[in-house]
Amino acid sequence: MSILSDTVQLSSKPDTLNSNPHLPLSRPSCYKFNMKRFLKVLLFALLVSAPSSAETLGEALQSVERGSEAVASRQQADTWGVQTAVDDLRRLVAQSQRLSAALSSPDARDVKELEDGLVSAVRGVRTSMVMLSEADQAELGPVLDKADLVNQRLTDMRLRFGGKANTISGDLSGLSLEPSESELPYSNIQELLIDVRWTRDLVSALMPARFPQPGGIGFNQPNNLDPLQVRRVELAIWNLERTLSTNLDDVRQSVPAWERFKREYDRLNYMGAGRQVRMLEQRVERLERFYSDPAL
Repeated sequence: MSILSDTVQLSSKPDTLNSNPHLPLSRPSCYKFNMKRFLKVLLFALLVSAPSSAETLGEALQSVERGSEAVASRQQADTWGVQTAVDDLRRLVAQSQRLSAALSSPDARDVKELEDGLVSAVRGVRTSMVMLSEADQAELGPVLDKADLVNQRLTDMRLRFGGKANTISGDLSGLSLEPSESELPYSNIQELLIDVRWTRDLVSALMPARFPQPGGIGFNQPNNLDPLQVRRVELAIWNLERTLSTNLDDVRQSVPAWERFKREYDRLNYMGAGRQVRMLEQRVERLERFYSDPAL
C-alpha cells in the first residue's frame, strides 16, 4: 500500500519541466511550428522570384547590352587578345542598341539588316571571348544565347505564313521573346483561300425561304433570311476572295475585307438548320479564329 500511495503521490506532482510558461509544451509542437514558418517563408520567396510576365524582344536586347557592357568594362585590355575581345563586346553593345531602337517598327522586314549586324557581332564575341577568363566566358554564355533567341524570333516573324505575315499590331519591341503557343489554322494564303472559297460557295447556296419547296435539299429549309442581306454577304465574301487572290505584301492587308464580310454575315437572320448550315458556321468560325489570333 505504501508503494502504491507513493506512486499516486508522485504522479500527482506537477511537471517541473512544463511548469515554466515560457517553455514550449512539447518538442514536437515546437518543431511543427517552426516547419510551418519555414514553409511560409519558402512560399513567399518562390512567389517573389517568379517572373511576372514573358520577356519581350526589347527587354532581351537590353539584357544583352547590359551583360556585354558589364564584362567589357572590367577588362584590363593589357594584351592584344583581351583588347580584341573588348572591341567585339563593344560592337555587340552598339548593335544591340541600334536594333533595339529599330524595334519601334511593326514590320520584321524593316530590321533585317540590323539583325544581321547583331548576328555578326555575336559571332565575333564567341570567337574572341576565349581570350577572357573562364568566369567571364561563363557569364557571357547566357548573354549570347539570348541574342541568338532574338535573332531566331525575328527570323520566324519574317518567315511565318509563307512570308506573308511579317507585321504585328504594335511595336516589335513589345513582342514576346518566346513564340506563342497558339498556332494559326492556316500555314499560307493558299490554305486560307481554300476555306474562303468554300465559304463563298456555301453563301451562294443560301436560299431565303420561310416555306421551302417540297423535296428541297441543302439550304432549302425554313429560315428567316432577307434576300438583300444574303446578297450583301455574298458580295463581301467575293471581295475577300479577290483581295486574297492578289499579290498581297502581307496578309494583314486583307483584314478590312474580312471585317466587312463578318459584319454583313452577323446581320443575317436565322439561316435554318442542317448539315450545310453547320458547314458554313464552321468555316466562318475557323476564319474568325485566324483573323482574331494575337499572332497576327
